Amino acid sequence: MKCRNCGGEVEAEALKCPYCGTKNPGGIRFLQIIRAKREQNKELEKEVLEASREGIINRVLNRTILVLAVVVVLVTGISFWIFFFSDGNHLMAPPDSEKVMQELYDQGEYFRLYTYMTDYDLTGQKYQEYSRIALLACNYQSFINARNQLLNQIQSGEMPESYHIEPVYERAYRCLYPTFTGESLSEAEQNYMEAYSPVIWDSLQALMGLDTEDLQRIRQCHEQGSTYLTTETEDYLMGKSEEYIQNAVETYAVKDGESK
Repeated sequence: MKCRNCGGEVEAEALKCPYCGTKNPGGIRFLQIIRAKREQNKELEKEVLEASREGIINRVLNRTILVLAVVVVLVTGISFWIFFFSDGNHLMAPPDSEKVMQELYDQGEYFRLYTYMTDYDLTGQKYQEYSRIALLACNYQSFINARNQLLNQIQSGEMPESYHIEPVYERAYRCLYPTFTGESLSEAEQNYMEAYSPVIWDSLQALMGLDTEDLQRIRQCHEQGSTYLTTETEDYLMGKSEEYIQNAVETYAVKDGESK
């Protein structure tokens, strides 16, 4: 699922977004359910203990208590996991973490910065300056991965499925128009986006077969305040790209046949 604040990928049971620190309502509800189950189990245990006084169902009662004990252990274990490990088994941040983040930031190693901050759960409002540019780096790397995966399939002579094409558009839009662009951008953020944006636009033209008018459609989605590509625009672009990619796949297949 996606964070409602920054658009980053969030595990369903996570209590907060690993990128911006925004609370995840779904994860909080899951924790509340776990706690409610624990309370129900405690009440049920009391009722079973009271029934045992009558001495009629001692054998059944013993088995029931054993089952309840297992349930309590499981629920306690799940609660422990949610509190301490649901963010991705984060390690304790070293004492010099702020110095390391500043060095990675100054060196322009933004994806390494993202990895470092994620490993030690250092994302969020406290380190907003680092978090935002780290998120940009994460989004850009996700786009590059999706683009390369699609390119490899085309070059292998196999027609990609739509679920291999859609991520290229989704991640490209997220890179070009991150959710916090309504706020003022830092100089580093502006420079970084100016560096990678031409790569994305060129990829959409060369790999996806878009022309200048198609690129303008993408820009219009942002101008209209849309966080994601509209369904109408995405359907249009997908249809055009699938035809273009089909031709590219056939071309590579012919070249591969000739080489053999």
